Amino acid sequence: MTDEELNKRFDQMVELFAQVDKRFEQVDKRFEQVDKRFEQIDRRFEQIDKRFEQVDKRFERVERRFEHIEVRLDQLDKRSDENVELTRSVETALLKEFRKWAISFESRFKANEILVGGFNERLIALEERVGDIERKSSNGHS
Repeated sequence: MTDEELNKRFDQMVELFAQVDKRFEQVDKRFEQVDKRFEQIDRRFEQIDKRFEQVDKRFERVERRFEHIEVRLDQLDKRSDENVELTRSVETALLKEFRKWAISFESRFKANEILVGGFNERLIALEERVGDIERKSSNGHS
């Protein structure tokens, strides 16, 4: 190969390297664009992460409120059971006292019935005697 061919070949190589450099510059620019896009995506993910943290905090507050509500419901359930038991014991006591009163009232009623029955018998006997007396007196005077 001659010097001229070598120089020509060398110039071609230099030109090729220049083209490769340009291509690398273009690739570098594309990588910069991609890096910027990744930075934007990273910022969006950070925003999304912050939103998820906010949502997580809200869910924690809601969970605590539900736990508080569950405790209150348990307390109400216990109080309701206690009230049912109290109502049953009051009901039982009232029924026992009412039964005592009913037994006492029934025996007084029966005693009054017997007494009234005795008065009725005496009244009937008196009515018969008065009727007899009236008949005798009306027979004797007429």
